[in-house]
Amino acid sequence: MDLIVAVSGPEADDETRSLHAWLSGDEELRGLARLTGAAQPGTLGPAAETLAVALGPGGVTAALATALVAWLRHRTSDVTITARGNDGRELQLSAKRVHGMSPERLSEFTTRLASDLGELADQEGPRRPGDR
Repeated sequence: MDLIVAVSGPEADDETRSLHAWLSGDEELRGLARLTGAAQPGTLGPAAETLAVALGPGGVTAALATALVAWLRHRTSDVTITARGNDGRELQLSAKRVHGMSPERLSEFTTRLASDLGELADQEGPRRPGDR
């Protein structure tokens, strides 16, 4: 299953390419992210770029969560990442939100994000106790 990742904010396409390079430089994520673009109906100009990140069984959601948070912490502008699953569910991450976190809070946030990304990538929705 692919997660579609979009970056919004100043210079979004440049930031998307930066995120692609960041993910491609991560050993666990190398080769799993590819740049995509879809023309927006009724607009002129180039298509907005997005990333498709392939998450397979067993997934790499912890590595993806860690990489996304690390990338956001290195941003100097206010950018937001939106991740969307095939069923349309989305979650958003903001650079503003992660900049001031303590190391303990950042660790908790990254762990929760990995879980949320795993649920987002699960086409059947979140798993509940007893589900198989």
